[in-house]
Amino acid sequence: MAFALTALAVAAVGTIGSTVMSAKAAEEQREARRASQRGEQFRAKRERVKQVREALIRQSQIENQAASQGVGGASGAMSGVGSVASQAATNISDIGSQLAIGRTVSRGYGKAQAYSNRANMFKSAGSLASTAFSLMPKKEDPAGKLTPKIQGGKERMGGTTADWNTFK
Repeated sequence: MAFALTALAVAAVGTIGSTVMSAKAAEEQREARRASQRGEQFRAKRERVKQVREALIRQSQIENQAASQGVGGASGAMSGVGSVASQAATNISDIGSQLAIGRTVSRGYGKAQAYSNRANMFKSAGSLASTAFSLMPKKEDPAGKLTPKIQGGKERMGGTTADWNTFK
């Protein structure tokens, strides 16, 4: 009985340790996801600035070319400038969409990991309960028919002897 209690205590400590380490691993994964998201936001901000800069350069080129040809205020030049601005706005919007998709994917992985961690905790609890149940003293029924006994390499059940392979 002392062995059973010691084994049960060791199993409980193992389960608690596993649960604590699982929680720490989950926290580290959350922190890694946050850092990754900050990196994505930084890259997106840099890309937006780049898009605005390139749009301003293209607009200036169109305006300079139109002015050198003497059609600075012409509708063709103005529509070219407007087109560049519109394209830049679309590109910036796409960057925001990509960032949102990345956040959604990251959130999905985070939730999946959280469910996995919970499943492992339930598995540990089930394992602990199973260990506790298996360490409980076995009681044989009065007729000796429900609890098998091993005798000399053979299993005896209810007074009959058969090879072990019969019960597999």
